[in-house]
Amino acid sequence: MIGLLSATGPIATVLILAHVGVGIVGYGTNALAGWDASEVLRGRTEGRRFLDGSVAPSQLAMLWVPILGALLVALVDPEALGTAWFLVAFGAWCVSVALVLAVAWPAQRELGRLLAATSAVPEALRRPARRMLRAQQLIVVCYVIAFWLMVLKPGNR
Repeated sequence: MIGLLSATGPIATVLILAHVGVGIVGYGTNALAGWDASEVLRGRTEGRRFLDGSVAPSQLAMLWVPILGALLVALVDPEALGTAWFLVAFGAWCVSVALVLAVAWPAQRELGRLLAATSAVPEALRRPARRMLRAQQLIVVCYVIAFWLMVLKPGNR
């Protein structure tokens, strides 16, 4: 059983692939949604992929990143759960999830509703677009910090 849970065992490999995969898909599509918001701020409202009033299923993938990451570390290297690199990385993942749930996705839904309304004035679009863009920018920063910490594991050499 120990071999299955080793850092190079099959369970760890599947968890790493899942963790990285949902991270790329989830954070990537959320970054693209932020790009759509920046396009709205530039006055380009046509053909925005992520602004239909809903959250795309691919965006939901990011919710799995902290869960799979914590599970992976708990199974493969439980001592790392108390290290600074893990706590800061996990905190960054959790902050990004809180931002997307509390700010980015509600603004995305609101912006989609406003874009669908024929009476939407360009100025009415600016506030939710700006909120959405700023939240997505912070989410990307959290992603970069957590990714850097997980890859380099500073102080763990």
